[in-house]
Amino acid sequence: MRPGARPGVSRIQLAVAYLLRRAGAEEVTEEAFVNQVSLDLHWLSPKQGRRLLDAARALGYLTPGQAPRTVRAAFRASGVEVPIDFRLEPADLEDLPEGPAAGASTDELVAMAARAKGTDAERVWADVRRREADLFETPVAALLVAGEAGVDVRALARKVREELRHAAPRGAATSSASGSGRRS
Repeated sequence: MRPGARPGVSRIQLAVAYLLRRAGAEEVTEEAFVNQVSLDLHWLSPKQGRRLLDAARALGYLTPGQAPRTVRAAFRASGVEVPIDFRLEPADLEDLPEGPAAGASTDELVAMAARAKGTDAERVWADVRRREADLFETPVAALLVAGEAGVDVRALARKVREELRHAAPRGAATSSASGSGRRS
């Protein structure tokens, strides 16, 4: 277990709780979230800070706030015990989802596989990334990982097929709000 980790709480969830509590608000602008982690705390570069924001959304730790372009924790941040020496490292972002989610079915498959395996979504995303590296598209990798976890993926396989039909060709970069390219 990494220093500053807590059993049952991921490092990304710890970071979200820390950043929102540090801001002293239940809801912050996306810009303030990224600026805290990059410019104020110097944990990550601004690009990595945006990746943290996107990954925290895809993992279900952040939800949209009431105001436009704001986020809030999807859990009770004040209830998370964050170690006093907590610091997020760029390595904590490895194997996490990048940019906006690859598709609704991918997020659903990852969540289902995490429940079936009794683990967190970050570990499942790591499995998906390993499969994706074997030349699979992200949603196909998520189908494989979820299927191996015992999830009945037949209905979602049809959704994935439709999403891939409407996606850009493999290797073509798709743009996101953060400006980072992503295959889907």
